Amino acid sequence: MIIRKPYAFLIKHFRKIHIGLLVLGIYVFYKTIDVARFVNEFMSYGVYDLYRDPITKHITALMTISVLLMIAGSISLALLLRHKKKPWQAYILPTVVYILLFLTLGMIKSFFRTYTEIVDTANLRLSRDLLLIFMFAELPALAIFVGRIFGIDLKKFHFNLDLQELELKEEDRAEIEIGLSIDHYTFIRWWRKIKRYIGYFYQEHKKLSYFLITIVSVFLLYRSYLNIYVYNRVYHEGQIYNINGYSITVKNSYFTNKDNTGNVISEDSNFVIAEVEVKNNRESRTFDITKFHLKAGTKDYTTTEKTYANEFEDLGTSYSKVRKIKQNETLNFIIVYKVDKKIRKGKFILYYQEDSGIYKLRKIKLSLKNVSNIEKAKKLSLGDFIEVNIKNKEDSISFESYNISNSVEIKTNNCTTTDCDIKKKNITVPDGYRILSLSFASDLYEAKNVIDFLRKYGKINYKDNEDNDRIIDIEIAVDQNYFGKMVYIKIPLDVAF
Repeated sequence: MIIRKPYAFLIKHFRKIHIGLLVLGIYVFYKTIDVARFVNEFMSYGVYDLYRDPITKHITALMTISVLLMIAGSISLALLLRHKKKPWQAYILPTVVYILLFLTLGMIKSFFRTYTEIVDTANLRLSRDLLLIFMFAELPALAIFVGRIFGIDLKKFHFNLDLQELELKEEDRAEIEIGLSIDHYTFIRWWRKIKRYIGYFYQEHKKLSYFLITIVSVFLLYRSYLNIYVYNRVYHEGQIYNINGYSITVKNSYFTNKDNTGNVISEDSNFVIAEVEVKNNRESRTFDITKFHLKAGTKDYTTTEKTYANEFEDLGTSYSKVRKIKQNETLNFIIVYKVDKKIRKGKFILYYQEDSGIYKLRKIKLSLKNVSNIEKAKKLSLGDFIEVNIKNKEDSISFESYNISNSVEIKTNNCTTTDCDIKKKNITVPDGYRILSLSFASDLYEAKNVIDFLRKYGKINYKDNEDNDRIIDIEIAVDQNYFGKMVYIKIPLDVAF
């Protein structure tokens, strides 16, 4: 029968065949881990480097051939043993695992070959999950090959009867002994031989040797320069980073758990805020802010967009995911990241996802300033100046004088379709309150700006008639526009003078 010859070969080389399958299986397992890691990174960052890190670098031809050999070997062993009525069911597992693994690898390879930024990643997510399942399923498959190599359950095969039927020689029963010892003297002799030949070549061809050494040294230095200062250059705050027609500068970065009024936002989180300037050097287009990633170890954070825009408006303006920028326009904004409270501020690094033919994450080191600690300012008197920043307008404000009364007279602008008249209006407050009138001096700010500033950051500390200390929020007495650099604040009647 035709089957006798391959079966005889199987019996004689039983352990060798399984050793070969085990080696291939270990290699496939290692490559499966590599592919799973690659797919996970892509799912995390959405970055596929077609030129420097293509999918064929991970799903190689050797891996594909190895999987096919594992399938062929497992099926052959199962068919041969089943034909001879020997235990064969154990080979079903590796056969199924490697067939499904082969199909999954094909799906992953097909996805990246046709990848575009708008492609649906649902199939890739499924492939990633299957890949993780098969990666763990490979372990019992490898255990089967190990068991067969070291003779587990070999008595069930009754190979001695088959050997008699096949009239094989007794020496075919000999076991295979694999020596793992290494003769280190062989390596030493080989190394000395290499050095001797190199010495001979150097003595006979000194000029050529110098030339080759110079060429190799220049090439290595040049490649090192490119890798350190071009391809993998690390930028710092304040440095201009040019990519894809944009000039990007991270101007400042902050670390805090408090909003701009000093209140804790979250007990379980901190916030990293990056102040960024982007200039568009090309035609009008859309800038994707989500290309900035904040990383700390394996953790990757994306922007909270405008969720905390009000809490950090003193640091800058927050935008949604994308923002249109005109040609030669410069956009200043902040990116807010909500991070784990247990991670120290020195662990955070900002990355920008490049998109100019070569996909990669460009590292930008941050010099985070901790703005959680609020220092109590010194007491000021009337006439002293205070530096303030209201909506990116910096100026000095000085409160010149004050007056407390039951009513005030303001001037308003009353306009019609034809002209405007200035009218006087008397303002009073409810019973139990008085009006504190404050005059101020400022070059840029009007009354509305100062009122907004005081409402947000101001408090009134006073002693009541019983000499008790009290703190209240600032409440404005006049809720309409008026002329003059005056602020009118409503205060309780029990404020002691």
